[in-house]
Amino acid sequence: MELVCLYESKLVHHAMLDELLTRMGRRTVAQQLPDCIGASKELCEAFAKAYLQAFREPFGPEDDLPRLAGRVRGVMTRRAQGPGDVAPGTLKRILGGLGGMVQGVAEMRNTVGTGHGRPVPPQGLTPAMANLAAESATVFCLFLARTFLEDARRGSATERLAREGA
Repeated sequence: MELVCLYESKLVHHAMLDELLTRMGRRTVAQQLPDCIGASKELCEAFAKAYLQAFREPFGPEDDLPRLAGRVRGVMTRRAQGPGDVAPGTLKRILGGLGGMVQGVAEMRNTVGTGHGRPVPPQGLTPAMANLAAESATVFCLFLARTFLEDARRGSATERLAREGA
C-alpha cells in the first residue's frame, strides 16, 4: 500500500509517523511483535485524534480507541450525506467494519502488545498476528488520510492544519 498520503495529509507529524511506521515494520523476530502491535494501536489513535481535531469534533482523555473510531465514523457519515449513489447504510456498514478492525487492534494491544509493563513476554504471538494488526491499522489510517485529502482538494477540509504546519 502507498503510505505517502499518510505524510501528505499532515494529520500526524512526520517524525511521529516515521517512528510508528518503523516500529510497525519490525515484525520478524518474536521480541519485536508486541511493539509492532503497540505501534499499530498508537498510529490508529494518533490519526483518529488528528482527524477529529481537524473537523473540530470534541473528544476527551477518557475516549479510548474504539470510542474515537466511533466518533470518526460519525463525522464521516455526516460529511458523506447528500446526493450520490452510495447508500448511507452501505457506507455505515463499511465504516463499522473499519471500526471493528480498530477495536481488534486495541484489544490485541491490550492482551499481547506493549504498553502495560508485562513481566514476561506474551505466549503464542506469531508474525501473522502482528501483520494483521499492522495492516488493519494501515487500512484505517490510509482511509482517514485519503478522505481528509479529498476534502481538502474539494476545499471542504479545515485550513487550520495547513496554517499550523502540522
